Amino acid sequence: PDGDLPGRAAGAVGLNADAVSTPAATLGDTGAAGPLLGLAAALREGASPTLVVGWGSGAGADAVFVDGLAPVQGDLDTDRELTYPASLRRRGEITDDEPPAGGGAAVSVPTWRRSQPARYRLLAGRCPDCGALAFPPEGACPDCHGLGSYESVRLPTDGVVETATGVSPGGAPPEFARQAERGGDYAVAIVRFERDGAAASVPLQVADADPDAVEAGDRVRAVFRRIYEREGVVRYGRKASLASEDR
Repeated sequence: PDGDLPGRAAGAVGLNADAVSTPAATLGDTGAAGPLLGLAAALREGASPTLVVGWGSGAGADAVFVDGLAPVQGDLDTDRELTYPASLRRRGEITDDEPPAGGGAAVSVPTWRRSQPARYRLLAGRCPDCGALAFPPEGACPDCHGLGSYESVRLPTDGVVETATGVSPGGAPPEFARQAERGGDYAVAIVRFERDGAAASVPLQVADADPDAVEAGDRVRAVFRRIYEREGVVRYGRKASLASEDR
């Protein structure tokens, strides 16, 4: 989304910024289409070979080396300007919807995106002073309260339930009200994940399980699931699934 980022990335690997083709400066944030539009712009200028790199939202990056393609015809220019707020509204990140009553677990889209590495990949932080793990990797260390920069640590997907409770439709946060209405009570657990002698506790909804069947000591696996939809954006993250022998 930032037109400077490709140039900065190129500089980090020793390339001249003039060798970078990106449509962000003229077209704005085009999302997943950005790398391909950049390739089209490069080919229009006759640039060959070309390295196409796409990345996003903490989920990794992909690159492809393109060689031997002829220049392309295409119009990547535009005479219509859209303000930044208007573009956010078009993408559904700003809406006129009223916030959910009671607030609940409401998290703004920008905050959600900043937390995606932790939510998607179970990235915790190891304290440089005492070695404790913090999830999410922000703020003071939960053990020694130090404020040093965390070392990034990826938690395993297998964990153990420390404590669990059931949530009824009437007590569900507004974001989960529809789910509760459709499926009734659901379980929420504090799950302990261990890595190299340290552990982090993560709150997770337990998927596909009777709340009364979830107990402390059950082994679970963190699975990637749809969480809820907010401001027109479907939000994904991790839920806990009981290990087969615990079902």
